[in-house]
Amino acid sequence: MIKNIVFDMGKVLIYYESMRACRHFIDNEADQKAVCAAVFDSPEWVLLDMGVISEEEGFRKMCARLPERLHEAAKQCFDNWNKYCIEMEALVRELKAKGYGLYVCSNASIRLPSCYKAVIPAVECFDGLLFSAEVKCIKPQKEMYEHFFRRFGLK
Repeated sequence: MIKNIVFDMGKVLIYYESMRACRHFIDNEADQKAVCAAVFDSPEWVLLDMGVISEEEGFRKMCARLPERLHEAAKQCFDNWNKYCIEMEALVRELKAKGYGLYVCSNASIRLPSCYKAVIPAVECFDGLLFSAEVKCIKPQKEMYEHFFRRFGLK
C-alpha cells in the first residue's frame, strides 16, 4: 500500500522551462538563447543546486559568458525564474486530502529555502522538504536519497 509520495520540483511539481523567463525579459530570440544557455544550462546552475558556490560567484561566472549588454536581462531571468513556472497545486491538494504523506526531494540551490513558499504549490500540504544544496549533493547521488530517508524516517 502506498503511504507516501515524493515529488521532484523541476518539470514534475513545477513545470520549469527556463526559456519562459528569458522570453519575458528579452525580446531578441538570439539573446534569449544566449542568456538561457549562460544562466540555466550552465555548470554554475548545477553547482548552485549542490550548494557548493554562492549565488554571487555563480552569477558572476554566468555573466562572464555574456556580453555586458545582456547582464541586466540575465539578472532579471536569474532572480525571477520561479514566477514563470506552471504548477500542480490541485493534484497536491487532492493527494493530501486522500491522506498521503507528501514530500519534496529536489535539486535546488541554497536560495530556495528562503523563497520556497512562493515557489512550491500548496507547500503547506507537504510533510517534508529536502533541497540538494542543504546536504551538498544532488540526485541521483545515493547520498541525497540517504539524507532524505533518514531525515523523514521513511523506508
